[in-house]
This record gives sequence, C-alpha cells and structure tokens, in this order.
Amino acid sequence: MSDAAVALTHGADNAPMDLALRMAGAALVALALADVFFTVLYARAGAGVLTPRLNRWTWRALILVSGRRGHRRDKLLALGGPLMLVQTACLWFTLLVTGTALLVWPSMGEGVQAGQGATPTDFNAALYFAGYSLTTLGTGDLVPRTDFTRAVMVGAALVGFSVLTLTLTYFMSVYGALERRNALAQGLHHLSGASGDPLELLEHLAGDGRLPDRVGDLTAIGLGLLDLLESHHAYPVLHYFRWPDRRYALARIALLAIEPVTLMRSGVAGEPLSRAAPVVLMYSGATDLLKQTASALPGDDPDRDEPADEAEARVRFAAALSCLARFGIAPDRDHDEVLRRYRELSTPWRRRARAFANAMGHDWDEIEPSRTAHEGS
Repeated sequence: MSDAAVALTHGADNAPMDLALRMAGAALVALALADVFFTVLYARAGAGVLTPRLNRWTWRALILVSGRRGHRRDKLLALGGPLMLVQTACLWFTLLVTGTALLVWPSMGEGVQAGQGATPTDFNAALYFAGYSLTTLGTGDLVPRTDFTRAVMVGAALVGFSVLTLTLTYFMSVYGALERRNALAQGLHHLSGASGDPLELLEHLAGDGRLPDRVGDLTAIGLGLLDLLESHHAYPVLHYFRWPDRRYALARIALLAIEPVTLMRSGVAGEPLSRAAPVVLMYSGATDLLKQTASALPGDDPDRDEPADEAEARVRFAAALSCLARFGIAPDRDHDEVLRRYRELSTPWRRRARAFANAMGHDWDEIEPSRTAHEGS
C-alpha cells in the first residue's frame, strides 16, 4: 500500500473516513450474525436474511446451466444441496472477516502493532488480523494495543468460535433430517412394489381385502410426513437436495403418500374409511407438506389457475376401483359422486406437486408412472 494511501486512512484529519469504515464493518458483522440467527436458531423457512435468496439464485443458475433431461443434468443438480451448505458457511465467514477487518483497519499501526518489526497498515494486514482473531482465538504476531482493538479481538474470537460451532451443528442437523427423508422415501418406494405407482401401494395395503384393518399402518407414515414438513421448515436447504434416483424426489414422496389416501378420502373404499383418523392425518400432513414447501421454491406458481386433466383423473379413478374390486372392496355410494370428490381433493395437491417437480428440474412423467396401463381396467 502506498504512503499516500496510508496517510489517507490514518491521518489525523481523516476521522470521518475511519468512522465510515468502522460503521461499514459493524454493518457486515451484524448482517452475518442476523443471517446465522435466522438460518440456524430461528430456523423457519424463508426467514434468513441472505441465505434463502442466495440459495434460490444458485438453484436457478444450476437449472440454467444443466440443460435438459439427462445424466449430466442429474449429476449437476445433485450438487445443489451440498454446494449451498458450503457457500452458506463461506458467506458467513467472509462477511465476518471482512467486517472485522474494516473495524480494525483504521487502527493498524497504532491500535494494532506487530510484536516485532514494522507494522503493516494495508487492508490485507487487517484481514489477516481479523482472520486469526475469528479462527484461532486471537493468537498471532499482530497485537492489540488499545481498549477498542482488544475488545474487537475478544468479540471476534467469541463470534468466530460460536459461528463455527453453530455451522457444524447445522450441517449435522441437515444431514440427519436428510437421512430421515430418504428413509421415508425408501419405505414408500418399497410399499409401492418398487414401482413408484401409488395404486401399487394401495393394492399392497388392500392385501387380502382387510384394508380397514390395515389403515392404522398409515399413522406411522403420516407422522413421518409431519417430521419431514418440520425438517423442511427448520432446514429449507433440504429442498435443494435432489438425487438422480427419482424415489428420493419430494414430489414422488408426496405422490405416493397422497394419492392412495385421496382415493380413500373420496370414498372409493367406503364412506367410513374416508373419515378414519390415519387417513385424515396422512392426507392433511402430506398436502400441508406440499403447500408449505412448493411455495418456497423458485418456479411456477403452485396455485395458478390450471385446468384439471379430467380424462387422466377418470383413468386413475377407474384403475383404483378395479384394484380394490379384486379384494371385494367397493364404494358405498354413487361412483360419479365419488369421482367428483376425488377430483376436488386431488386437483390442488397435484398442481403443487407438479410445480415442485418443475422447480426441482423434474418432468412429471419422471415422477408418476404412466397410467396408460390402467386404461383398460
């Protein structure tokens, strides 16, 4: 740094510049701490100051550069979640180091001095002082000589240690929640006979015709969905963990969870079953999951006015009737009325599921197997 620049930042007549630098530094530190607080401690979707916006921009960029469908797209998008965790940690520590450096830069050479030899006064030296204060609890060759710089070093050490601890805890919590989500996805996948077809899941539940006796098994799945909902609230970065295997897609989880209970709530297996507590729990939990997560992602409006595909709904409905009829299970009211209720219940969540799939770079035919095979049922 030139002598003129040193004079500019340390001259006696430059108090306004020093104050401006320190105010800018304090603002950066406060911004970083606010983002850490709302991301890690407050832990509700969309509450972060910087992180949610940065994650959305990063995801849009990955979608843009990943191209259309294919192995390359899947591999690139699978990096989204881990990349966002790394960039969040880098963002926090960059803001903290830069902010702390701006706080002490005007004091370099006076309030902060070298233990031996001449004291560097450039911004790089201030960054060095800030960096080791935040990461090594203030052990280095630059020594604070005034009450202000000592307070900055102690505060930086406390903040650095706390943020590092919170960051590591946050990462562990995210991966714990991700493991639970993947376990739920695996369970639903195998309940569908590894087909990803919700009618296969319904058929496995129907079994030997004792569907009313087995509907209690849905309670565990419903509670798993509520855990998943709260995990996505607490750790919104989970939205962006998108694996190439479609069984782990949140839209697939929602499809397998909601479609069978939507059919049951419509009365396709009889009116008493439509009001069973496990059915209501699973339907409400899964639809709430979609409603509260799809709206937080970039992409299509999940509630946009889109005409329902009535022909497709009729195919799904007819396939469900045929599936249950094999076990002697049938509606106890008019089929047209049950179909009307099914369309009414399924249209909103299907819109949200499609919007979520689109936001995550999936085509819907990757999420839901074709219903063509059931048309003749």
